Amino acid sequence: MRMNETKREEMDQKDHQKAEKIDLSGLYLDSLPNSSLNLAAITKLDLSNNNLELIPESLTARLLNVVVLDVHSNQLRVLPNSIGCLSKLKVLNISGNLIESLPKTIEDCRQLEEAKRKLNKLTRLPTAMGFELSPAQNSP
Repeated sequence: MRMNETKREEMDQKDHQKAEKIDLSGLYLDSLPNSSLNLAAITKLDLSNNNLELIPESLTARLLNVVVLDVHSNQLRVLPNSIGCLSKLKVLNISGNLIESLPKTIEDCRQLEEAKRKLNKLTRLPTAMGFELSPAQNSP
């Protein structure tokens, strides 16, 4: 479901309850709108290509079934510690941000298969993550 500003306001409560894929990419968001969405029903959340500087702890703590989280091309410096609550997360795209390190809690994302992380300021990854940081990871 692709939501722009108008469509997001027009969605009725019925749509909110069954939403599984939410696309808020490219809306120039500085912060995330307060949402009445059933966050536990979301399996894919695309927040890419915005101006987000942070992702609220309360958001990731409620994304219980998210499998794909795409936050590439924002202004993020850190990921919330509650990222570890995403036990079903398989794909994480944090490319094109300002992230220097990942929270240790990311090790709790045991289903994580793909972590796209190019164009950040990462110098190390948590050991138990199972990914290595190659020199090319922070270059275009």
